[in-house]
Amino acid sequence: MASAPPRFPDRYAAHTPPRGSDLRDQLDSAPAAARALLDTMVWGPPTAAIPASGDVKAAASWLIDHGLGMPSGLGHVALVREVALELRSGVIHRDAIMARPRPAGTPLDAATVDRVAGVHARQLLDWVDDLAQEWIRHSPRVLRSGGVGVRDLAALAKVLDVPAQTAVFVAELAYAADLVASDGDVIPVWVPTTAYESWAADSPAQRWAALGRAWRDSPRAAYLVGTTIRKSQTIGALTPEVVYPLARQTRRDALRVLAAEPHGTPVTDTELVALTRWRRPLRDPRHLDAAVRATVQEAELLGVMGLGALTAAGRALVAGAREDEIIVAAEAALPAPVDHVMLQGDLTVIAPGPLHGPLDRFIRLACDIESRGSATVFRASAASIRRALDTGLTADELLGQFAEASRTPVPQPLDYLVRDVARRHGQARVGGATAYLRCDDEAVLVAILADRGLAPAMLRRIAPTVLVSRAEPTTLLDLLREHGYAPAQEGFDGSLIVAQPAARLARSRRRTAGEPSPGEVDEAFAAAVVAQVRAAPARPVPLWSGPRSGPTLSTSPTDTAKVLRQALADSRTLWLGYADSNGRTGRHLVRPVRLEGGRLYAVSGESATEQLFVVHRITGVAMA
Repeated sequence: MASAPPRFPDRYAAHTPPRGSDLRDQLDSAPAAARALLDTMVWGPPTAAIPASGDVKAAASWLIDHGLGMPSGLGHVALVREVALELRSGVIHRDAIMARPRPAGTPLDAATVDRVAGVHARQLLDWVDDLAQEWIRHSPRVLRSGGVGVRDLAALAKVLDVPAQTAVFVAELAYAADLVASDGDVIPVWVPTTAYESWAADSPAQRWAALGRAWRDSPRAAYLVGTTIRKSQTIGALTPEVVYPLARQTRRDALRVLAAEPHGTPVTDTELVALTRWRRPLRDPRHLDAAVRATVQEAELLGVMGLGALTAAGRALVAGAREDEIIVAAEAALPAPVDHVMLQGDLTVIAPGPLHGPLDRFIRLACDIESRGSATVFRASAASIRRALDTGLTADELLGQFAEASRTPVPQPLDYLVRDVARRHGQARVGGATAYLRCDDEAVLVAILADRGLAPAMLRRIAPTVLVSRAEPTTLLDLLREHGYAPAQEGFDGSLIVAQPAARLARSRRRTAGEPSPGEVDEAFAAAVVAQVRAAPARPVPLWSGPRSGPTLSTSPTDTAKVLRQALADSRTLWLGYADSNGRTGRHLVRPVRLEGGRLYAVSGESATEQLFVVHRITGVAMA
């Protein structure tokens, strides 16, 4: 005996979908507008907004009345599951991938993959170093949103000689590895952290391992920078909006898919998207595609991938290997550092490979990068030589280090440049002093310098008749007078300053002459008050009678907030200028009750009912 069909409550009967042939008949007889609305919902999302009128509203009503759709929230219709399956012929996904896709590429030599990726990895280490040094010299401001400005990113891209999106990735990677951060000052700027100093002192393989782990575990999605959210807000670099934990999961999924392929198997970004979709069929394809393609680009820049294949170091990173295992794999892939350069007569310095740590720091200090590649070309200039001299190096020390590092003799143009810049370096000196002391009698200054009692002033002679001090001018003045000298104070223009001691006065407690005593009454004033009371109407005029005409009140938002808080504290009545939803302004006499969430609650007249005023519509206020 067949079981009875399930019974639905009466209130859901209208939304019970037809079955079998009845469902197919309903679909065949559906109006064109209803069928078009079904087509928009069949593959998702299975909901549609219902306008206030028109063909779409009529089509939605027809679907609901015939059980093919059901209300979903305010002003929306949802497609019934059974109807969707019938329209899709029982298929859940439009493009169902039943078999695992196979990459079509020919396997490559694993050593070649690692070698190419190692060059990229070394290049990335140089980019992070260049970013840190650039932000030491020119620290960009931290925006109010917490990020870094577009102009600062453009300047960074120019320094690194990379596209803007690559500069964003380098900055985000350095931030994820805790190598750069805001200094937290009153006017905050982006600067390297203390962790950068220890990171820079590590070996290249150790530095790469730290960056690789930070990239693998970071919830930040650098590819989102520049995209728009909330209609008009653009996501900026190093802002909180870059955090997207689902991007981290997709990154890991894509890397695991790559790790499942034999070592050296190249996978294109399109193939990796298909493989990751097959692995995660319920993931939103719009997000998944962008995240996977970004993973491929970032992995190539980082050296996790080379020629489209996962490297040995990348496999160790994906597998969660120990740090020492990742470092060993990275050391095998990174190009060996060189300990020499070649100096050219045109003031260029050619590094045939990645330079050894101390040599790399010296060449980057004394020269500027002109071009990058397998061999980096630096150029010495007056500005770069001056930068090296500012660290305390002399001309002979600079030339000595150049000679020690080069396989070729120091060219004469470089020798002339270094000595000429050194000769002019430091001819003018700039320093700081809080106060100065000048005297035409040099003997007096000699005696002051010899006086041990003036040692706290830290006096120093910069000219025969001028001393400078780190003490404040008034402190130096008092100290000199305490030790028997008679100095005078002068202003910046040399004029004499005559000090007048400030008199400390207390407020008088005596009443003014015109103030009456508590027992006295001003007869004329009392008579005027009585006359005003008698002239008033018999019934009190209510404080509130709706908006009143008159001059428009206008105060700044700061003054408005100050007056509102004062009225709340004193329970006083005030005049309120207010613009309604139609833009008309009026004056209202109210007594504020509370101010919260950008709204003012106030009462008027004899009514105890609170009225609501939106603060940003208040044009001005004035105490009544």
